[in-house]
Amino acid sequence: MTDQNDAKPTATDTLPESDVAAEPTADAPRDPAAEEAPPPSEPADLEARVAALEAEVTAERDRALRARAEAENTLKRSARERAEAVRYGASGLARDLLEVVDNLERALANMPEDGTAKAEDVAALREGVALTLQELNAKFRRHDIQRIAPVPGDPFDPNHHQAVTQIARPDLPGGAVAELLQPGYRLHDRLLRAAVVATTLKEAGEAASEVTSNGVSETVPDPVADGPDEPAQTDPDTDGTTAETARTDA
Repeated sequence: MTDQNDAKPTATDTLPESDVAAEPTADAPRDPAAEEAPPPSEPADLEARVAALEAEVTAERDRALRARAEAENTLKRSARERAEAVRYGASGLARDLLEVVDNLERALANMPEDGTAKAEDVAALREGVALTLQELNAKFRRHDIQRIAPVPGDPFDPNHHQAVTQIARPDLPGGAVAELLQPGYRLHDRLLRAAVVATTLKEAGEAASEVTSNGVSETVPDPVADGPDEPAQTDPDTDGTTAETARTDA
């Protein structure tokens, strides 16, 4: 009589030995190199990415070189334009002054050179010069060249006036403009030449206060009033001449 347990085959007995050996177990060690190995297509993708990055770097380098060259050209062009502006900045004014020069040359050409000019010729020349000066002032106003010509009585402005002398003018306030000696000119907001003027003398009280402020006593001793009463001494030479002249007149 046979046993039933011996008659039934197990799962292990029915599988081939090769299949049993190839089945992994939980305790079997793993190969890291086999797990981290890239797939066969990744090296080709890496080379393509490197080539794309190199092309991008080359494009950026070319763009930077072009920008640098453009900046250098802009600086050179700006320097050239600035130099031309400084050199030819007065072209507009010079072009307008050519008409004034032409009028002056015509006035001189119409005057006789032998000195036989008549009164009518002198009057015509004077009128022509006046008109030419009027035209010149119009050209100046066109280019914003302003004439500085203060009149007597205007306050003295040290920013635009230059005082060279003082004149006694009782009818004008002290320290004001008394007379215009030479007009000044101003281009836009920049002074070209200050107006040369003569100012009025300041009042006696203002002059005394200025002397006191400088540390000098405002009371000046009068030698005639403070000194002793002494007879005036006469010069012997002058006295003899005066007496002889008196006798002659008599």
